[in-house]
Amino acid sequence: MSDDRCSTGTLLGAFLLGGLVGAAVALLTAPKTGKETREEIARWAQDTTEKTKEKLEVLSREAQEKVRKVAGEAQEKVREVADRVTEKVKEGTEAIRGKLARDKEGEAGA
Repeated sequence: MSDDRCSTGTLLGAFLLGGLVGAAVALLTAPKTGKETREEIARWAQDTTEKTKEKLEVLSREAQEKVRKVAGEAQEKVREVADRVTEKVKEGTEAIRGKLARDKEGEAGA
């Protein structure tokens, strides 16, 4: 699971870094007026914000799916353990009843 978190964080970091580098290159290589540059920065910021939100939504859905899967698996394990415990308690109860019955028979015969 830590590999998933690392790769997700790495992916998001690479995405953001790539956007920043691309914006910096665009600003440095294109001679524009201050107004045009500000408009371009505003568009880039808006696009980057939208792309980041979309990626976070995808990551959120994936995380929710993983949590549901793990919760389901945990619930199944709990059921299995509970069933085994119940069976062992039944076996123990039967063994105690048998022992008590044998002891009672032994007292009656003595």
